[in-house]
Amino acid sequence: AHPGEPFPMAVALGADPATILGAVTPVPDSLSEYQFAGLLRGSRTELVNTGVGRDQPLQAPASAEIVLEGHIPPASSGYSGVSERGVPLKEKGGYLHALEGPFGDHTGYYNEQDWFPVFEVSRQTQRTNPIYHS
Repeated sequence: AHPGEPFPMAVALGADPATILGAVTPVPDSLSEYQFAGLLRGSRTELVNTGVGRDQPLQAPASAEIVLEGHIPPASSGYSGVSERGVPLKEKGGYLHALEGPFGDHTGYYNEQDWFPVFEVSRQTQRTNPIYHS
């Protein structure tokens, strides 16, 4: 990350089962999630360049159904405010965060409200007739 500059992000929605399992399984620091997915699948994880990234493009799984590309905007130190929809905003770690929640969790309990980074989407790429896993 480059302080004071937008933090680039690419979010892949939907992929092959090995890639999804690789993304949620704790793996040793010496092994990337993509490498782990490749071991499960028996072949390398194919990646494609996205349109975000300052020094080099971020990559996303080629098998993704939808890829959201964008950034987390920087925020001035100590900033606090409200979005146009009334959501509280504040600076945290140099970036803009919004107060979210509470949300129902898969465990049957509610998570408390907490501050999460704001993700500004600048581009969406997708397969023809993408499947959104809900």
